[in-house]
Amino acid sequence: MDSCLAGMQRLEQQQADYTATKSKELTLPESIFLAYDNVTQVWRVPQLDVSEMKDIPNACFKSCDLNRVLELWIRNGRIKQDDHIVSCVDFFRKYLRTACDPPQLIQRYAVRLSHSVKPSLHDLPEQIVEPLIGSSILFSSASNFNS
Repeated sequence: MDSCLAGMQRLEQQQADYTATKSKELTLPESIFLAYDNVTQVWRVPQLDVSEMKDIPNACFKSCDLNRVLELWIRNGRIKQDDHIVSCVDFFRKYLRTACDPPQLIQRYAVRLSHSVKPSLHDLPEQIVEPLIGSSILFSSASNFNS
């Protein structure tokens, strides 16, 4: 009986490990929007060579001016104007589509909160993540939304 209980506890722990928990959604005041008008400093992603991809010679994340990306970004019409999180994700996708050389390199990366389901995927480098998060916070302010 004890071995059954121990096995049951182990199974419950494994199930908990594989279950993603939904983060509590943060809300912002209604007057906060992601917009180019809110740019107050220059945000750049540095060029970053990717040495762990041995099968792709000269692979890299390209240097990028995030201010320019935001200036050219047009919000998807299906995104609600007050949905800050989805707007930021849409902005990140615009950047990530052109972030790498070759472009297919981005498919080997993921952003994860916990353990990897696919060990073949790599975490996005912190040198890429930090400017994206920082810029999305500072690009957001009480302003009109890009449309």
